[in-house]
Amino acid sequence: MSGAVFEGPADFGSANIASTFAAPGAKFQSKEKQANFGGMKVGGYAFLNDAVFEGPVTFALAEIATAFSANQAKFQNKETEANFSSMKVGGYTVFNDAVFEGPANFALAEIAGAFNANDTKFHNKESEANFNGMKIRGDAFFKNAAFEGPVNLVSADIAGNLEAQGAKFQNKEKDASFGGMKVGGYAFFND
Repeated sequence: MSGAVFEGPADFGSANIASTFAAPGAKFQSKEKQANFGGMKVGGYAFLNDAVFEGPVTFALAEIATAFSANQAKFQNKETEANFSSMKVGGYTVFNDAVFEGPANFALAEIAGAFNANDTKFHNKESEANFNGMKIRGDAFFKNAAFEGPVNLVSADIAGNLEAQGAKFQNKEKDASFGGMKVGGYAFFND
């Protein structure tokens, strides 16, 4: 599905893919209808690098056996969250250089490897980037990430290091919340 264009709703909810799901550069163009990957099961890798989501999108309760990659993906809906809540990934998860124009929800997601969001931009000034209760069995990387709105890592459980060197928490009115967070290694917030 490389470069595929979905002009209307796209529903992969509860789909069962035995091996790899690859949709690099795919464009989900419906601004009103959801791109639904909720409950999808993938037996290997899920690749959505450079994908563009113009409307709502959910990966809630998706299960990816090996790795999830959405490098340079663009989540452009400013009103409805990009929902990754309770998603399970058996290896690493990558959102490097991704852009979230609206709310982003990773609450209760479980990542067996590293979580990478280096150079990622969270542009919504009102709604939080929500990582509440997220479990990461490896390191969490937010190097040079930019958060224009509130950030919630309350009760996040990171087995390795939290690396947020050069990250920018830019909202002067709303919290960057880390209460109850557990980090098994180091937490870096330096330049």
